[in-house]
Amino acid sequence: MAVLATQAAVTVKRNSANNTLMINIHIENTVPDAIPALDIAELEKIARFVLTSENFTNGSLSLVIIGDEDITQLKRDYFDMDTTTDVVSFDLSDDDCPDDTIDAEIAVNAELASREAPQRGNEPAAELFLYVVHGILHQAGYDDHDPDEYKQMHKRENELMTQLGYGEAFGTLED
Repeated sequence: MAVLATQAAVTVKRNSANNTLMINIHIENTVPDAIPALDIAELEKIARFVLTSENFTNGSLSLVIIGDEDITQLKRDYFDMDTTTDVVSFDLSDDDCPDDTIDAEIAVNAELASREAPQRGNEPAAELFLYVVHGILHQAGYDDHDPDEYKQMHKRENELMTQLGYGEAFGTLED
């Protein structure tokens, strides 16, 4: 996948006793009409919070907001699936990349978020924020392909969305 053009570039700095660690966040919205009131600064704040919560302290994250057609094309090209989805997350790091470093590109589907939000009782922007949280959690090693992993990942999403002030996205998940 080609590197995406940047609508907003944010450098997140975190001071430590030894040095300043940085995460560069690049955001591009290719479908601004899908969620007209989308606050890019809030999106950056959420990404930064989740990255910090998952112990990422260095690296680069590219977030691209796309629609059904483009995300379906990504699923075809990279997963051999002809379907739309909420988020696609690509780990671009080398095998020897430290655990606290992220190098990733995450594509989130704003058109799907607009359709799905009412079913969860969310605003479309909050639904899109959930997709960003989900994509970052995939980069942190979470998965949702079997029932136990699904429950663990969505429990963590609930925790993060609640901490961010958006409430639980998935209701109560039992252990």
